Amino acid sequence: MSTPFQTPTDAANEFTKLQFVFLQLLRGLAGPTLVKVVACSTNGALAPTGTVDVQPLVNQVDGAGTGVAHDVVYGVPYVRFQGQDSAVILDPQPGDIGVAVFASRDISAVVAAKGPANPGSRRVYDFADGLYLGAVLGATPTQYVRFYAGGVDVVSPGTVTIRGASIVLDGPVTGTHGAEFTQDVTAQGTSVHNHTHPDPQGGNTGPPNP
Repeated sequence: MSTPFQTPTDAANEFTKLQFVFLQLLRGLAGPTLVKVVACSTNGALAPTGTVDVQPLVNQVDGAGTGVAHDVVYGVPYVRFQGQDSAVILDPQPGDIGVAVFASRDISAVVAAKGPANPGSRRVYDFADGLYLGAVLGATPTQYVRFYAGGVDVVSPGTVTIRGASIVLDGPVTGTHGAEFTQDVTAQGTSVHNHTHPDPQGGNTGPPNP
């Protein structure tokens, strides 16, 4: 048998009875809260912004103080740092804890149209109209872009790929711990350290000193 939300104090008089009713109505309105990401529709792919399935982490509580977990909220759009065709792709991952907010009106028609639309229903402050803003309470990352007073770090345990119509390096290039970058580099199949040039006096020059 389930425990009611009402306590003996709530039924003490007409005022407390009305107070209980109003508080219950307010408790039915979803506000900003912490959620856990259960699943994400994308995983770092080059694709439009996706959605996450999240579970609100602040339990409901019955009249006896017993916690009741929330159900998972499915298909919540998440925030991406994007301006027109430029974006930082950093999709949420299962297990992330972050902040979700819930709109004052039904946003389903706007999400579908990606433009102005009437509310999809008359629901207000509902968990169905959530937006996931991003992670908080995160652990120390192992892959990151770090901005600090001494400069900018780009760190990855995997491959770092830079692709563009042209790439300009404006400054000295050094290796680990400030040592000069002496590894051989191949450009269009030609070794920088071991290539030769035609000698005007005949033959070819020797390879350059590394």
